[in-house]
Amino acid sequence: MATRTLYKMGCNMVDPSDHARRCPDCYEPVPKRVRICPKCKSYLDWRRFVSFGQTNLALLIALISVSTSLITVVAPLFRAHGSDLKFLFESATDKSVSMMVRNDGRSSGIIRFVSFSVSIADTSSSTLVIAVPHEGSVIESGKEMRVTFAPVTPNNEHRICAHLLDKKFFNRFGKLPEGPISPPAKQSKIDGRYFSMLFALKCAFHGVETNFYETKNIHADSKCDGNQWITHCLISANSAFVD
Repeated sequence: MATRTLYKMGCNMVDPSDHARRCPDCYEPVPKRVRICPKCKSYLDWRRFVSFGQTNLALLIALISVSTSLITVVAPLFRAHGSDLKFLFESATDKSVSMMVRNDGRSSGIIRFVSFSVSIADTSSSTLVIAVPHEGSVIESGKEMRVTFAPVTPNNEHRICAHLLDKKFFNRFGKLPEGPISPPAKQSKIDGRYFSMLFALKCAFHGVETNFYETKNIHADSKCDGNQWITHCLISANSAFVD
């Protein structure tokens, strides 16, 4: 006659044949689907491999705090040793030129614009360079500011027009239709050739960036359609063009 051995588990007698495992901590027989040992209260599922006691939790919080402080200290070391200026052209009118300048470097920098250039994009013709007076602006590390300066003369657009006429720039597009043409704000009233002219030109400002470690030349692309010297010229000079 077969006999079965019973083990005492808590206040109950259990048959070990109903249990597929024993608790790895107290070695008591444990039912198959139990996740916590009834005897020693140990976890029997994935949680037994991840212990989040008070000590470990405190160490984790301390590690996060130290890592945050370390990133704050180390991150600037990967920035440029001197100044690192970035430019965003806003507009150029007869009275002022405006740009946004940001310094991503580790030290302050001085930016001074000296000239504005106009060239025909897909040709090898010479570039017209117009001097612009700018005393310079200081851009502190990690900051940005609007840099504004006045053009050298209100007649810059006339010089640009003369240059484009001399290079026979308008021969490629033909004369714009008669009548008043609005600035780009009213695009529906502007002949398509006007925009073709804008896209065929390259505009840029040039200057010098100076910091404690070096002096270098800088080049800031300027959108021609945001430059009134260009837009006024294309309208006024084209009126003198003869097909």
